[in-house]
Amino acid sequence: MPRKGPDETTSGYWASGTNGSDLLGATLNANTVVRSGGNGYGQGQPALHVGNGGDGQNAGVVDHVSVTGNTVLDALYDVVGLSASTNTAMRDNTVTAPGHNGFVVAPPFYPAPTGSAALTGNTVTGLSAPGATAYRNNSPAFTVTANGNSWGSGTGNPEAPYGGSPAAVPVTLPAGRQVLTLVQDTGGWNLNSMAFHDTSAPPPPARRFSAAARG
Repeated sequence: MPRKGPDETTSGYWASGTNGSDLLGATLNANTVVRSGGNGYGQGQPALHVGNGGDGQNAGVVDHVSVTGNTVLDALYDVVGLSASTNTAMRDNTVTAPGHNGFVVAPPFYPAPTGSAALTGNTVTGLSAPGATAYRNNSPAFTVTANGNSWGSGTGNPEAPYGGSPAAVPVTLPAGRQVLTLVQDTGGWNLNSMAFHDTSAPPPPARRFSAAARG
């Protein structure tokens, strides 16, 4: 049975069951995880992930994973991700200042068509990303029993690009000609529209872009 801790400090990305053989019992206890998470393939992977992988390749059964008494600080993206797995126990974990959301069932690119988990006595503080939430379940078929958690504040969808919601970026520019450069540094997203307007006047319709459009 894989086991981490106690009292280990790591900046790595811990995952159980991702694209491997069956994982029928594991424990992660009393660790401190600092600035964890990854952006392989532009996916914004959670700092701590329980469940099998998103591509389904050699994905085994993940059952009875216990994650208790851990502290996760300054995660780069979502903190805890739950994909297809059963009987996961998340208890008395502390999440501080996540980059995106706290606990997420079926985070982007990691589906959870079925599964179950118990979330008990967990704490999330320091939500700051636009639309971030301490807990969200993106899978109606994944059963979560939640008791005694302190979720802090924040509700709604995660911000673009991982949640796909638009991001409004206010910019103040001096008078004269301006040059805009768009740099795509990760994959998995498309630019659908962009609009510029004087905040003192009604906004014009957004300009649409497509592969055939130029200029």
